[in-house]
Amino acid sequence: MAGRPAWSLRLRRVGRRAGLILYQYSVIDRVLAVTLLLAMLGVRIWDPPPVEALRLRVFDAYQSLAPRQSNARPVAIADIDEESIAAFGQWPWPRTRMAELVNKLKALGALAIGFDIVFAEPDRMSPASISKGLPQLDPQTRATLEALPSNDEVFAMALRDGLVVLGETALGEASGGRPAKP
Repeated sequence: MAGRPAWSLRLRRVGRRAGLILYQYSVIDRVLAVTLLLAMLGVRIWDPPPVEALRLRVFDAYQSLAPRQSNARPVAIADIDEESIAAFGQWPWPRTRMAELVNKLKALGALAIGFDIVFAEPDRMSPASISKGLPQLDPQTRATLEALPSNDEVFAMALRDGLVVLGETALGEASGGRPAKP
């Protein structure tokens, strides 16, 4: 065994003591092992139906033996339903109400909030919009209303502080049937 590194000889001695037989692999053995590995890799990539069925059944068996623990924070949906409309009034609600909803959901621990609603127009219930629609207001009240932040600004402030996703339309046209500007 001349010419072998000392660590190799020590490894053989330790292996013999442990009852292991460390064989010297020939080139043919190595070629067969690499060929078998490549064949198995090819079958895994190709994934024929019998192999896929076996893989899925083994996975199902693992899930039956040791199922995953359920999340501590499951997904919850805050739905605007008939009961909500009866409690808070007709739709669309002012953006300040939507900001309250976002703030309450964040306070309850929501990690992400998604709206399946498109907020396409400015809120008509903003204080400045209301002051313009009431010509009989005295100048002091009108100035006070116009100095207040718009409902859209309040909503934007609530959206800014959390992970919130808003709905979007997929139409390629601007409102009124005109093509959208690129």
